[in-house]
Amino acid sequence: MGKTIAYILIDTGCRRGEVMGLKWECIDLDSEIITIERALLYTPATGIIEGPPKNGESRTIRIAPETVSLLRAWREEQNAMRRSVGKLWTETGYNFYKRNRESHAAGQRDAMAGRLFKEARLAPHPPPCLSAYGGFYDDCGRRRPGYGGV
Repeated sequence: MGKTIAYILIDTGCRRGEVMGLKWECIDLDSEIITIERALLYTPATGIIEGPPKNGESRTIRIAPETVSLLRAWREEQNAMRRSVGKLWTETGYNFYKRNRESHAAGQRDAMAGRLFKEARLAPHPPPCLSAYGGFYDDCGRRRPGYGGV
């Protein structure tokens, strides 16, 4: 799961809370796109809450074939876990969750994400230019992969 999360973060430039808020209905593996519609956030006062992406708007992002492969493998692993525990499975709707099937929030994943990025020698918030696809252009007219419509 951690490798899949890291690939999504690097490939899309999404914020951690946006990745934690992903649901399978927002991922089209055949078309190789992810739609960011929500973010999961954590504060000690409120716990885990679902909210809109930081800019308040949903967006669709093309993902690399390697990320698609990892997501396919994660979905199979998730389905295998669901079958193995049967009626004990608690569906959260979110793609990524703790072992007890509770959803993660960005604040709870910071230590894991920080460790992954430190090992890979990357900045904690991957710049969108690390993505292989996308259509957002910055103020200078340069293409900024990982953002915008597909």
